[in-house]
Amino acid sequence: MDPKIKKGPFTIEEEELLCNLAKQYTGRVPWSKVAENLVGRTDTQCRYQFLQRVKNQKIAWSGEEDKVLLGLAQKLIPIDTTQKWQLLSEEFVSRMKKHAPVRSPLECKSRLQVLQP
Repeated sequence: MDPKIKKGPFTIEEEELLCNLAKQYTGRVPWSKVAENLVGRTDTQCRYQFLQRVKNQKIAWSGEEDKVLLGLAQKLIPIDTTQKWQLLSEEFVSRMKKHAPVRSPLECKSRLQVLQP
Protein backbone atom coordinates (compact mmCIF):
# COMPACT_ATOMS: atom_id res chain seq x y z
CA MET A 1 0.00 0.00 0.00
CA ASP A 2 1.36 3.38 -1.00
CA PRO A 3 1.83 5.58 2.10
CA LYS A 4 1.29 8.70 -0.03
CA ILE A 5 -2.35 7.78 -0.63
CA LYS A 6 -4.76 9.53 1.72
CA LYS A 7 -7.43 7.50 3.42
CA GLY A 8 -10.64 8.70 4.94
CA PRO A 9 -13.17 11.33 3.98
CA PHE A 10 -12.43 14.17 1.61
CA THR A 11 -12.00 17.61 3.16
CA ILE A 12 -14.28 20.44 2.06
CA GLU A 13 -11.42 21.92 0.05
CA GLU A 14 -10.76 18.59 -1.68
CA GLU A 15 -14.45 18.13 -2.43
CA GLU A 16 -14.81 21.63 -3.88
CA LEU A 17 -11.72 21.13 -6.04
CA LEU A 18 -12.97 17.71 -7.12
CA CYS A 19 -16.34 19.11 -8.20
CA ASN A 20 -14.74 22.01 -10.07
CA LEU A 21 -12.32 19.72 -11.88
CA ALA A 22 -14.97 17.17 -12.80
CA LYS A 23 -17.29 19.86 -14.16
CA GLN A 24 -14.60 21.00 -16.60
CA TYR A 25 -15.21 17.91 -18.68
CA THR A 26 -18.22 17.06 -20.80
CA GLY A 27 -19.03 13.42 -21.17
CA ARG A 28 -16.57 10.97 -19.69
CA VAL A 29 -14.40 12.40 -16.92
CA PRO A 30 -10.72 11.36 -17.01
CA TRP A 31 -10.49 10.54 -13.31
CA SER A 32 -6.74 9.95 -13.47
CA LYS A 33 -6.26 13.57 -14.64
CA VAL A 34 -8.59 14.81 -11.90
CA ALA A 35 -6.65 12.80 -9.30
CA GLU A 36 -3.38 14.39 -10.43
CA ASN A 37 -4.71 17.68 -9.01
CA LEU A 38 -5.74 16.15 -5.69
CA VAL A 39 -2.52 15.20 -3.93
CA GLY A 40 -2.76 11.82 -2.25
CA ARG A 41 -6.06 10.82 -3.88
CA THR A 42 -6.47 8.09 -6.47
CA ASP A 43 -8.63 8.14 -9.56
CA THR A 44 -10.89 5.54 -7.94
CA GLN A 45 -11.34 7.64 -4.79
CA CYS A 46 -12.15 10.74 -6.87
CA ARG A 47 -14.68 8.94 -9.05
CA TYR A 48 -16.40 7.32 -6.08
CA GLN A 49 -16.54 10.57 -4.08
CA PHE A 50 -17.93 12.54 -7.00
CA LEU A 51 -20.57 9.95 -7.89
CA GLN A 52 -21.70 9.65 -4.26
CA ARG A 53 -22.02 13.44 -4.09
CA VAL A 54 -24.03 13.62 -7.32
CA LYS A 55 -26.25 10.77 -6.16
CA ASN A 56 -26.95 12.44 -2.80
CA GLN A 57 -27.66 15.83 -4.42
CA LYS A 58 -30.66 14.24 -6.13
CA ILE A 59 -32.16 13.28 -2.77
CA ALA A 60 -34.04 16.12 -1.11
CA TRP A 61 -33.33 16.97 2.53
CA SER A 62 -36.13 15.95 4.90
CA GLY A 63 -37.54 18.10 7.69
CA GLU A 64 -35.96 15.75 10.23
CA GLU A 65 -32.54 16.13 8.57
CA ASP A 66 -32.90 19.93 8.65
CA LYS A 67 -33.82 19.84 12.34
CA VAL A 68 -30.83 17.63 13.24
CA LEU A 69 -28.48 19.75 11.11
CA LEU A 70 -29.62 23.00 12.72
CA GLY A 71 -29.23 21.53 16.21
CA LEU A 72 -25.73 20.26 15.50
CA ALA A 73 -24.75 23.56 13.91
CA GLN A 74 -25.72 25.43 17.07
CA LYS A 75 -23.42 23.17 19.09
CA LEU A 76 -20.50 23.39 16.68
CA ILE A 77 -20.65 27.03 15.52
CA PRO A 78 -18.12 28.17 18.17
CA ILE A 79 -15.58 25.73 16.74
CA ASP A 80 -13.59 27.76 14.25
CA THR A 81 -11.59 25.23 12.28
CA THR A 82 -11.72 23.79 8.83
CA GLN A 83 -12.60 20.48 10.47
CA LYS A 84 -15.86 21.87 11.87
CA TRP A 85 -17.79 20.70 8.82
CA GLN A 86 -16.18 17.27 8.94
CA LEU A 87 -17.19 16.94 12.62
CA LEU A 88 -20.71 18.14 11.85
CA SER A 89 -21.06 15.69 8.96
CA GLU A 90 -19.82 12.74 11.05
CA GLU A 91 -22.15 13.61 13.93
CA PHE A 92 -25.03 14.12 11.52
CA VAL A 93 -24.51 10.68 9.96
CA SER A 94 -24.32 9.00 13.38
CA ARG A 95 -27.52 10.73 14.57
CA MET A 96 -29.49 9.92 11.43
CA LYS A 97 -28.30 6.29 11.30
CA LYS A 98 -29.81 4.67 8.21
CA HIS A 99 -32.78 7.02 7.97
CA ALA A 100 -31.09 9.36 5.49
CA PRO A 101 -28.43 9.36 2.81
CA VAL A 102 -24.86 10.02 3.89
CA ARG A 103 -24.26 13.77 3.65
CA SER A 104 -20.77 15.09 3.00
CA PRO A 105 -19.26 18.03 4.89
CA LEU A 106 -19.78 20.25 1.84
CA GLU A 107 -23.42 19.20 1.56
CA CYS A 108 -23.99 19.99 5.25
CA LYS A 109 -22.32 23.38 4.87
CA SER A 110 -24.33 24.19 1.72
CA ARG A 111 -27.62 23.10 3.28
CA LEU A 112 -26.97 25.12 6.41
CA GLN A 113 -26.35 28.20 4.25
CA VAL A 114 -29.79 27.66 2.70
CA LEU A 115 -31.44 27.23 6.10
CA GLN A 116 -29.58 30.18 7.69
CA PRO A 117 -29.05 32.74 4.92
